[in-house]
Amino acid sequence: MMYKNTIASRALSMLGSSTTIVDLDNENTVEARLIKLHLRTALDTLLEKHEWSFARRMVKLIEHSRDPEPRYGHAYSFPVNAAVIRRIAPDGMFPIGVELYPDQEIPFEVMTFGTTDLIYCNVDNAFAEFTERMSENASFKTYFGLALAAQLAMDIGPALITNNWPKVKKAVLDESRSLIDEGIALDITKTPQKSPAPCPLVRVRWQ
Repeated sequence: MMYKNTIASRALSMLGSSTTIVDLDNENTVEARLIKLHLRTALDTLLEKHEWSFARRMVKLIEHSRDPEPRYGHAYSFPVNAAVIRRIAPDGMFPIGVELYPDQEIPFEVMTFGTTDLIYCNVDNAFAEFTERMSENASFKTYFGLALAAQLAMDIGPALITNNWPKVKKAVLDESRSLIDEGIALDITKTPQKSPAPCPLVRVRWQ
């Protein structure tokens, strides 16, 4: 498992820095301040990039209002612990072990009004599958921690390496994207593989 101090130090090492973060919350170095500024955004960005197996959650949505606009019959409150909504289903009836085609997914939209996010859809008694918005203080699986360090390195690189960033940018981005791809690939191996849904052409033929 990896924690934020190790992740922060790893991100700095990817940028050629020998600085080690021991206590991120209480350190006041340039590097620590920069990491604290970007860590939350880096974590949110990474969580949204993939449906991480360890952060997958399901919840019954709380209805906010009916008929919020002509296209939708329901508006539901966005779960406070969600980073991104993956799919919607009535009564929690999500398909098990089946990978749906895009046209088989129930359509929905996330609307933002000031500081309030609402989920618009046409589903009664809607449930949501979502990726949890994890805390920066969580313990992360190693492959995710390495990917987070890579995302963080990309985010803080331009501010930390102000003079040489154009020269090292490609190398940093290539290494970071490779680590993120490796993390996603490893996470996929930890998830039971889904069978493909019937091809849309096959469905039409047999209907």
